[in-house]
Amino acid sequence: MNRGFFALCLLFVTGPLFAGTQIKSHFDFTAVLPDGWVQVGPSSASTMEIEDFSKASPINKETLHQIRNKVAGKEVEFFYDVKTLESDFKSNISIQKSEPVLVDSLKELNSECSSLPEALEEVYGEPVDIKFCEAGILNKWAVFRHVYVVPSQEIMIINDTLPVDAKHSLIIVGGAPVADKEGLQRILPAQQALLDGLTNHLLDAQMESKK
Repeated sequence: MNRGFFALCLLFVTGPLFAGTQIKSHFDFTAVLPDGWVQVGPSSASTMEIEDFSKASPINKETLHQIRNKVAGKEVEFFYDVKTLESDFKSNISIQKSEPVLVDSLKELNSECSSLPEALEEVYGEPVDIKFCEAGILNKWAVFRHVYVVPSQEIMIINDTLPVDAKHSLIIVGGAPVADKEGLQRILPAQQALLDGLTNHLLDAQMESKK
């Protein structure tokens, strides 16, 4: 297993990652995010913290409470780009659990990408513009990266799936408006930082299990 296999190459990224804020994910890994991101996870899902956040943020209280209810269940956490909090679409990255995809052959793995357009059309109710799809295998579990645009929403979605164990994968999903080039340049390094943190955590756990 190597780090490059986990941290699949991001499209459109230019320039280096800069040190920012270290975060501790609810999913047990740490990462250093570029400055300008707000983490909303189980530890920040109290009413008092939501009230304080609403005073300093244009996000309405109803939306904040919806976020709180989701993250309080410890199945998902969010990261918001502070520079977009006043925009109609608030660029964000989410992390959530999913069942891992077991694959027995390269042919079966390749079919995951070929079937993606149809699967996403069912989700969004319209054809989506697939920009990139790559899949790999780790101990018979699938690793995915796909990037696509939802035309009616003009939103670019970056979706990464990494198997954590035999029962769970983690899905990291980032989204930003296609027209917001600066926003895309902020979200891509942030998502890469989360991938790097998760990758390091998995590698460390594997090394620890071999001691």
